[in-house]
Amino acid sequence: MNLLPRNSGLMEYSSLSSRAEEKFEPIPSETVAPTLRLLPEAVRNPEESSEGKLLAAAFESFTRATETLRRSYGLLQKRVKDLTLELQQKNLELERNLREKEEVKNYLNNILESLQTGVVVLDIAGRVRLFNRAAQQLTGLDSRQVLGAPWQENLRPYLPPAGFDSFSPGSGQLVMETEFPIRNRGFTDSLMLRVSLAPMQAQEEQVAGVVVLLQDVTRLKHLEQEGQRRSRLLAMGEMAAHMAHEIRNPLGSIELFATLLRRELDHDPDKRDLAERISSGVRSLNHILTNLLLFTRSQKPTADLLGANDLVAETLQFARYLLEQNRVDLGVDFSPENPQIQGDRELLKQVFLNMILNAVEAMPAGGNLRVSTRLLSCPGIDPGRRQDRCKTDREVEIGFCDSGVGIPEDHISRIFDPFFTTKDSGTGLGLAIVHNIVAAHGGRVQVNSKPGQGTDLTLIFPGGQPAGVSGAH
Repeated sequence: MNLLPRNSGLMEYSSLSSRAEEKFEPIPSETVAPTLRLLPEAVRNPEESSEGKLLAAAFESFTRATETLRRSYGLLQKRVKDLTLELQQKNLELERNLREKEEVKNYLNNILESLQTGVVVLDIAGRVRLFNRAAQQLTGLDSRQVLGAPWQENLRPYLPPAGFDSFSPGSGQLVMETEFPIRNRGFTDSLMLRVSLAPMQAQEEQVAGVVVLLQDVTRLKHLEQEGQRRSRLLAMGEMAAHMAHEIRNPLGSIELFATLLRRELDHDPDKRDLAERISSGVRSLNHILTNLLLFTRSQKPTADLLGANDLVAETLQFARYLLEQNRVDLGVDFSPENPQIQGDRELLKQVFLNMILNAVEAMPAGGNLRVSTRLLSCPGIDPGRRQDRCKTDREVEIGFCDSGVGIPEDHISRIFDPFFTTKDSGTGLGLAIVHNIVAAHGGRVQVNSKPGQGTDLTLIFPGGQPAGVSGAH
């Protein structure tokens, strides 16, 4: 029964919320009683007045509504707290996911930056989106200069000279691998660059761009050439050794008979001179055969610790008369550290002497010979030296630079082959012997020469610690 009139301006509690009957329990009388005691007597005892009854009912309804609101507020606070905790947990999970993704991104980026292979990524429009550290080293370009720019602006010299201009990163039609020489302004010599191109696949096998891999295969090409040279030398060495032994036997007999003939011809100077020429020819042939056998013999050098400055100075002192006679001006540039190398003293002196003789023969009218030593720390302290050339922590470089006639480019790859020579006289074994002895010491020979501009032959040995300043200058 509704105790309130329609025009009273008051509403029952049940009209305040459509869900009150479902969500809230009846308010017990002991909750309302303390409040009722504060009311006037007419309200507390509504039996005595109809108005009191009406006011008491209204007040009881208001009190119940107030209590319901208080409970609703408490439930709302609890719900807000639960939602706040849940939101905090979601935020923590999101932060953790972002952190993990950032760590994975940094990890992958570190891998890319640590690769010795240059990695370049172009997007669908041909703009550079990735340019790692190795790519910067191989090209000499700064990533800030390259990233975001079309590849044609900076990378044209370092991509295949033919076939790439017509390639559209969006076509996905190009899979290419090629090799060609380039010259980087940061290097003193040219690089043999291997370039691999492949489309970059996105979702649903759509092409998102192109991946370009750059590899410096210069050392690999040198090793391949070295392997081919060794194969040729092995075959020629076996044949030469057999021929040398076969020729040396009759040479001994010829020398013996020529010596006896000279003794018999003491009274005839003209005929004695002919016999002397026979002996001289035999000695010349024997010298050639000795060099041939030295070339074919497998070298087993000792491993003495030698100062490079001292050893080179000793050889130069031995050859000083030869240099003066051929009007060759000598200049030296020794390393102040007097770097040490492990090797065989006599074999290395023979190498240095052969290098000096080769330089003198290249300057028939005289000229200049500059001999230098240098200690290289790897990664190379010289920006013109590539890091991948270093085999050990330190290397010793010994250079012989002459102002002679130079070597044609097509001959440079053959100068270490036995019997190859461009001179009117000579056996073509000098540099072949040098190459074998240096290789037996774990070293290598580098050649830089142009016709008419002289030749720079550099011996590079695995090195040790500096030995201190030498007085052999």
